[in-house]
Amino acid sequence: MAEKLPVIDRFMAKVQKTDTCWIWTGATNGGNDKNFVYGYFGVYPKMYYAHRFIWEYHNGPIPPKMCVMHTCDNPLCVRLDHLRLGTQLENIQDRDRKGRNGNVGRVCTDEQRQKMREAQKRRWQRPITQEERERRSEGAKAWWRERRAASSPIVGD
Repeated sequence: MAEKLPVIDRFMAKVQKTDTCWIWTGATNGGNDKNFVYGYFGVYPKMYYAHRFIWEYHNGPIPPKMCVMHTCDNPLCVRLDHLRLGTQLENIQDRDRKGRNGNVGRVCTDEQRQKMREAQKRRWQRPITQEERERRSEGAKAWWRERRAASSPIVGD
C-alpha cells in the first residue's frame, strides 16, 4: 500500500511558484470569469478554497465574519505573504478602490428599482404549507447538525 503524503505536501504539489505569486494549479470552483475562479482543495471530509486552506494551515481558524483577502488581486494565488485577513467591507472597499467592480458607475432607474422591490416582496410573501414549513425546519436542523460535527479545524495531518 502506498504511503499517504502529508496534507501540506499534497497541497504544495498543486502550486506553481513564480517570482511573484504562487499559483494554484489544482481544482477550481469553475467560475466563468477570471476574477471569480478560486482554487479548491479537499481534506476529507471537507473542501476548502485553496487560499483559505493555506491561511488556516499556518494561522489557525479564520475568525467569524472575516475574509482572506488577496493583496496581489490574483484569486488563484496561495502565497501567504500575499494574503491577509479583512472584513467583507474592507474586501469590497479594496475591490472598488482598485477598479475591479464591474458595477461601478451603473445606476438603476426608479422603474428598475421598483421592479426589483416588487419581485423581492413576491418572493418573501409566497404562502407555504405547514408540510413545507416542517420539511424546511428538518432540513435546517440536519444542516446545523452536520455543521457542528464538521466545525473542527483542518483534520488530516
